[in-house]
Amino acid sequence: MGGGFHDGLIEDVTTNGNNWRGVLFGATGWAPCGWKFSGMDRVLIRRMQAVGNHASGGWFDDHITNVVIEDFTSMNNLRAGLSVEAVEGPLVVRNAFLAGNSVGFNLFDAKDVTLVDSLIVDNVDTQVKLAGSLPMPPEDFAKLKPGWRKNRLSKRQVPTNITLAQNLIGVTLPSPASRLLALGMRDHAFDLPDGTPSLHQTLSTLMSTGAVYAHPDGDAALVFPDLHGRASTFESWRQTSNQDADARFDQDALKNARTAAEKTAGRLIEPYRTPDPNTPASSQADQLEL
Repeated sequence: MGGGFHDGLIEDVTTNGNNWRGVLFGATGWAPCGWKFSGMDRVLIRRMQAVGNHASGGWFDDHITNVVIEDFTSMNNLRAGLSVEAVEGPLVVRNAFLAGNSVGFNLFDAKDVTLVDSLIVDNVDTQVKLAGSLPMPPEDFAKLKPGWRKNRLSKRQVPTNITLAQNLIGVTLPSPASRLLALGMRDHAFDLPDGTPSLHQTLSTLMSTGAVYAHPDGDAALVFPDLHGRASTFESWRQTSNQDADARFDQDALKNARTAAEKTAGRLIEPYRTPDPNTPASSQADQLEL
């Protein structure tokens, strides 16, 4: 599902099992998601579900303003549960359940985004990722011809004005390689030419409060970032970011929330499954949830 519009409502829509042919040829990026929306203003999205897609579950990309998505379930997808790219905002993601994907919540080159009251659990690589890129030098940007590529490159930025509030974020299974929170920069550009950390603006405008975290190794696990994207401890993250003063670790709370969310969704968090290329797609329909 794709497209964009203004002054509208989307509710009770299911986009499951998409891209079952594309994945066989390695086409899993960009557009073949459960859904991808661009060009939205004043839109409310309720109770969407994206499960078992052979790409990302959901994706906002470019010209997203005054949008609220709530009660979104995105599980067991090959790539991100929800990607937020080149978004101007405001965008509010409320009461999302993002689980069993590669990354739960993947934000890139975006600003003015709020993630609140959501459960992000047992994604394989990272639960929440905030990433960006440095703007192009003005002299190089001026040489580009007008078009889609120039528009996209004009959106290069570090994330700013990001709010993470009252979320449950964690790993309940023995998966120590999975990060709870990550910061990233295109081309690993973690320092500006003057030596200033490129993510300083991200952290100076970030608000992270009310989080409940979980990890099998507790708060000593190296699952938070430093200013260069390297893995560090929770305490180091708090000192670096001046955030999460009221956060706590509670493994049981995450396990209970996971069980309740699975029950509500009517599905279990399961490892992603690639379709069998030697079996006719028609006989895999139930398995792929087509």
